[in-house]
Amino acid sequence: MYDFRDKIKELRVRKGLSQKELVKLTGITQASISQIETKKVMPYGITIKKLSKALNFDFEGILPASVAANNARLMIQFEEIEALLQEKDYQLAYQKINENILIEELTNLSIQKRYYYYLGLINVRGYQEYGVGLFHYMQVICMQKRSLFIEMFDIEALYETAFAYQQMHKFDKASYFYEEALLLVGEVKELERWDQLKIIEINYYWAQNELRLKNDLTALDLLEKVIQLSLNYDSSLFLGQANLDIAELYYQQNNPDQASDYLATAKAIGHAYQNEKILQKVALLSQSEISEF
Repeated sequence: MYDFRDKIKELRVRKGLSQKELVKLTGITQASISQIETKKVMPYGITIKKLSKALNFDFEGILPASVAANNARLMIQFEEIEALLQEKDYQLAYQKINENILIEELTNLSIQKRYYYYLGLINVRGYQEYGVGLFHYMQVICMQKRSLFIEMFDIEALYETAFAYQQMHKFDKASYFYEEALLLVGEVKELERWDQLKIIEINYYWAQNELRLKNDLTALDLLEKVIQLSLNYDSSLFLGQANLDIAELYYQQNNPDQASDYLATAKAIGHAYQNEKILQKVALLSQSEISEF
């Protein structure tokens, strides 16, 4: 029986693309593409859209009616849950997840991972139940290693695990999972701009973790990376704060000349983006350093 996944391989071969070349075009891992082509997993949502764009073919248009309907239903469910999480309505999000889990067979590892990721978010970010949240995140991490199918929330689960350990003041464990998150990022090519902004965020909070561990050199390297990535992707989110953190580090190391350069940059960023919070921190740091001399 013809399976729409046969068309993926057919078009890839017709265009003279290897699986590795398709990885570069889609950001989907080679293991994932192999599993789709050998019909071990069923792609849905964003994965189908990426394959459609890379191979210039509307795969959504040839999906079996049952698969298309299921994909549409799942995407609506996920969008509803994510909207509730954005609104911090954790109780209703939890209720929706449990309702969905009851009606899903959950034979698809990708769907299982997504639900466990949401449960982890609710428990860690919503209720500060770190132990329960970590249990759910670890399920996502174990499933990802078993399936080799990397999706953005696999990276998010590692990042959120690091965040949970950081909140628990288990900074060594937090550093391990921050690094694991960025190693997994390295396996996914051609990430969208939003994903790049998440990478900046991971590097920034990893730097904060290293500062707590007094690993100043590692923190400095990470903060410099935050600045470079922020400039590359025109993001001001952590740009001013990263310059401030480096300035403070150099002041602590009795290196006022380098500190003042970063402080001046932070001040310029504050003015450019009309960020009063950054400007207030610049003023406070300047005053505290002047008072010491």
